[in-house]
Amino acid sequence: MWQSRVREFLEQYNLDSDADWQETAALKTDMAEYRRKRPQEGLTRTLFDRIVIWKLRGQIHRTAGHLEHLNDKMIYEVTGAAIRLEHLDLEVSSRVRTQVLQGLPGVGLGVAAAILTMYFPESFGIIDFRCWDEIHESDPEFRSAETSFSISQYLTYLATIRPFAQASGLEVQMVDFALWKTWELRRARRAVRWSGNAWLARP
Repeated sequence: MWQSRVREFLEQYNLDSDADWQETAALKTDMAEYRRKRPQEGLTRTLFDRIVIWKLRGQIHRTAGHLEHLNDKMIYEVTGAAIRLEHLDLEVSSRVRTQVLQGLPGVGLGVAAAILTMYFPESFGIIDFRCWDEIHESDPEFRSAETSFSISQYLTYLATIRPFAQASGLEVQMVDFALWKTWELRRARRAVRWSGNAWLARP
């Protein structure tokens, strides 16, 4: 079960030696400081851009043209509106916050989820086909059947990992990260096969 793999990963894995985690942790620290100093305020262009680059990495070209149309005030006002939204039902507030952020040109579900995850790591994670497949016990050798997600799927994902995170005393973002890494580790173990006299790694 994915819960057991996540627990094992967190108990044994050295996060300090993981470049992906170090980058994530640095951004989380800066976001937490911003949240402390300027509670309920929208994001600056600098923080917004850092989150977008962190999330999209080498794929930022896919949305760069749309992001160029954003100005600092639009980013600040729309992200602030999403941050300030509250509702007694966490699923409702999660849905509305995600939809509000997607109103920004160039911001799809992935970037919206990244913004919410960096601002509210205690209750949000970033949906990814690796995390989705890890939860659904899909074989990492094969291409995922899910490569893009709807808001409903995102909310289902959050509803699945939030109780585990709470019971384990973890941030939802940490569980999300661990799911991504456990999928990668499973794939790495399965990818190496014996063929003749050589080890071949699947692409």
